[in-house]
Amino acid sequence: MPDLIKEHLQQEVISDVKLLLRDLWKIIKVLSIYPADSPTPRKMRASFGSRFVELVSQYNGLSFLIRSKEIIYDEEVVYADNGQDDAMATMFYSAGVVVLEFAPRLNEDEADTFIDVIRMAVTGPVQNSDLVSLLWQEQFEYIKFKTVDDLALDKYNTGKIILEQMIFKDGNAAPEEQVFRKIISDQPQPVIVDDANIWWELSGESSLTGGIVPPTEQSRDYLFRSTYLPAEEEEREIHRLLEENRTFDPYRTVTRILLEILHIWDNSKLLIETVGICEKTLDQLLVTGAFSPAADFVHAIRALHEDIKEISPEYGDRLADFLRSAGDMRRIQQLTDIINQQESFDPGTIQVYLESLGWESLPHISGMLGKLVSKKARLMICDFLTRNGRDHLAIIANGIQDKRWYVVRNSAMILGQIGGDNVLNYLEATVTHPDLRVRRETIRALAGIKSERAVALLGRFCHDREARLRALCLTQLGHCSGRQAFEIVREIVMHKDFKENAADELELFLIAFSRLGGAEAVPHLVGIVDAFGLIVSEQSKAYRIAALKALAHNPAPEVPARLEGYTRSKRGWMKDAARGALEYRRRLGQRIEGTDEHSSD
Repeated sequence: MPDLIKEHLQQEVISDVKLLLRDLWKIIKVLSIYPADSPTPRKMRASFGSRFVELVSQYNGLSFLIRSKEIIYDEEVVYADNGQDDAMATMFYSAGVVVLEFAPRLNEDEADTFIDVIRMAVTGPVQNSDLVSLLWQEQFEYIKFKTVDDLALDKYNTGKIILEQMIFKDGNAAPEEQVFRKIISDQPQPVIVDDANIWWELSGESSLTGGIVPPTEQSRDYLFRSTYLPAEEEEREIHRLLEENRTFDPYRTVTRILLEILHIWDNSKLLIETVGICEKTLDQLLVTGAFSPAADFVHAIRALHEDIKEISPEYGDRLADFLRSAGDMRRIQQLTDIINQQESFDPGTIQVYLESLGWESLPHISGMLGKLVSKKARLMICDFLTRNGRDHLAIIANGIQDKRWYVVRNSAMILGQIGGDNVLNYLEATVTHPDLRVRRETIRALAGIKSERAVALLGRFCHDREARLRALCLTQLGHCSGRQAFEIVREIVMHKDFKENAADELELFLIAFSRLGGAEAVPHLVGIVDAFGLIVSEQSKAYRIAALKALAHNPAPEVPARLEGYTRSKRGWMKDAARGALEYRRRLGQRIEGTDEHSSD
């Protein structure tokens, strides 16, 4: 029975892996046909990516052996090419990839990049041939692959293989050596010459060695190193060159050369011409998405400008023109287009570039709020303007006058995050904005400022035409401190027509009144509950129940005893409401003086 269960589970794994590979190839074909911005492939891709990562984690990683027209997992064929349109195995094999491994900690970002690599290999001008280079360039952390050359080099690196002939000690190959044999089965069978015993066995009557004395350990090491490995000095130089190549940044190299020219030349005309080249270089950096090198370039020229503006005014003015143009309308529009064209972008690197610009660029950056498509991108700009707009409120507040509601909302959010009474002159204009979303953002902004004037503006939303905004306003007022917020709510609650409001409205206002007023609010709430009447209308009942619920939020020490008294009422609705209010206080565990004493009576 255990063997049957084990076989059944293994078949489930194989079935899942087969389905995964089939869907992977389907995604690749869809991405090759549809435009990049089409919603269909985006949805399919997101769904497949999460399932891909989940399956790799569930089975503690996946490792595939790739043959011509077949992909093998756990010694079973899990994918077989079916003609030219379904030739995923052939694609890998013809590129030289023979082992493909996915580590258990594979994440969705890396899986998504892997899909892009396969798509580029399929749709590229020379299909398949560039796959290994594309995989290598991504430097995956949780995706590993091996080619035929890698397996061969792995054997050389053991210091034991002579390609012409090989003998294994126990007559069997290690698993990776078996893979190696399967892939290059047409190669001659190699021989391992591992120790003196094997050598003597070969040398006795064999013509292979001709009776030559077996090599010593030292001579064998020398022979191997001198034949297959470079000398130590050469090896160090190779590593240095590889590291230099790995860290080579063509963008920073070009900008460094230009900066050296700007520092060394003393011919003003040539220097001014070089600044023109610098402007073209900056354009190229932005187009290619090299935002960090572009920012460093601007910072370096800003430092040069500070050093040179007094010595050479003409040269200094030209550098100042460069700095202004780095954040002018044309460049910011160029940056906006680049962001809108990218499916995903790194907001950190873009902010690094924006931080390198002067305050003169703030109007153009603020204008991006009305042009950026992605919400993530707009929030990035809001964050930037919040940090850099404190001293330029008039520029930031320009968006308040915009006709587009989302620009006004973002401007209100930025002003609220900047805070201070200085922003209230601008936020006052949005209190009566026709769009509900703008008014809602204004409430949040005012609630965060917490000054007397901000509370007064916030109180105006108690009369907003939208019930949702009145509720949000009361919630925010209920958390304010000071007499002003209480007086705003008290004036509404004490109005003779207040009790005619809807039940939920009554409850919200009375709760805010109770929280803000404390002991001062208790007599009025008790008076509502105790109102005499032989016949209680539904409206009157709703009003009195709302007052009982409001008492549950009151911090006054006498409130629990009052509520206990109402639990003995002969009116069922009053008794239930009082019990609910007491239970609410206990459940929240409010630390109100006297609550525990009265509750235990």
